[in-house]
Amino acid sequence: MTKLTRKEIIDILVTAREQGNIPNLSGMDLSQAQMSGFNLHEVSLTDANLQEANLKYAYLKQASFRRANLQNADLHGANLSSSFLVKANLQQANLQECDLQHASLAKVNLSYANLSGARLDNAFLGNADLQHANLSNVTLHNTDMHGANLDNANLTGVSYNHATLWPDDFTPPDTAIKEEKNRFHIFVPVALGLILVSIAILFMLGRLCNDED
Repeated sequence: MTKLTRKEIIDILVTAREQGNIPNLSGMDLSQAQMSGFNLHEVSLTDANLQEANLKYAYLKQASFRRANLQNADLHGANLSSSFLVKANLQQANLQECDLQHASLAKVNLSYANLSGARLDNAFLGNADLQHANLSNVTLHNTDMHGANLDNANLTGVSYNHATLWPDDFTPPDTAIKEEKNRFHIFVPVALGLILVSIAILFMLGRLCNDED
């Protein structure tokens, strides 16, 4: 298939939106395409070739990249929340500071990818390949990584919590940071309970004083 130009990509997106449809770029050759800052919300990119594409700061929420080739693509700062990246190839891709919260990344190839500072809270990374990936300062709260390969991955400064599911027999390094349960949620009910008890005591004392008068 012929590689699409930037203008052709824009025309496809605009036409579909004007017709009230979700743009479909599935199977298309978008390699090296310049799409920085593009709005690709819910766009289907299944089996698309996005090798070395520029998608910096693009809005890709709920987009589908199933089996897409994103090798060496630049997605720095992109919003990929709730996106579908199952079996996608993101080898050596730049995903620094990306929002990947609630994303489906099962069996994705992220080997040698740079995810420094990315947010992966509530994401699913079952059986993902993260060998040699840079995961420094990534947040992994409630993230499922069961079966993932983390061999030689950089986990310095990674933030996780009690609900983070690591691969079997994997122990997070000392450089990772485990966040404790939010004490605010415990403090508020207790504080409210004490306030209500105090009000009740004051009310009873007031009634006793009135009875004595």
